[in-house]
Amino acid sequence: MADLYANPNLTDPMPVPSGMPSTLWTSEMQDLLWVAAGGALTYTSTIRTPVFDLRPDLRSAIGGPKFGIPIWNKSARLYMQFHGLATPDVLDTMIVQSQEFSNIKFARMHQAPPAVIPVDPGVPPGTALNTVVRVTAPVEVTSEFMLGVNQPTSIVLVFAPLGEGAPARYWAASLTFTKNVNSWPAPLPVPPATPLPLINWEAAYY
Repeated sequence: MADLYANPNLTDPMPVPSGMPSTLWTSEMQDLLWVAAGGALTYTSTIRTPVFDLRPDLRSAIGGPKFGIPIWNKSARLYMQFHGLATPDVLDTMIVQSQEFSNIKFARMHQAPPAVIPVDPGVPPGTALNTVVRVTAPVEVTSEFMLGVNQPTSIVLVFAPLGEGAPARYWAASLTFTKNVNSWPAPLPVPPATPLPLINWEAAYY
């Protein structure tokens, strides 16, 4: 993998790079936004990060569009912090699953049926102008939130992108929360009404 500072045996007669951009992306504090699912039995809430460009040094190499939030440090990690977890009944019946999305290059992604209707009429049917597709099966991470009798009010999840030290170029992650409507703190919500958020979260990549 190319390294911005790699110059083995000083074979390239050039000065040492300096002043490279610092890697930092942060989100605002946000509430979980629940929507009714499964009839009147459950609510779900999905968080999805923006797309990160983990190899921004390749942008000039191909002359392609500059897409995604550039992350210049290949050892950087995505941190997601969740608050409000110690409130009674918040974690009762809750299930949390994570998924990852990626693509090794900028491309129009061809989707399986049903066909995607693109905004640009010049794009063939069945083509979506997305740079990432789901590349992992859902992984349950509920146990990371439920820490027993000494439950903290906040936890931090750490995500390493696909490839870790040699990451795939474009990458994003998502978390989906599912909770039974009857386990909500009083007063119980009545679907499809939007219930209290219960949990708020923030994220940073550095």
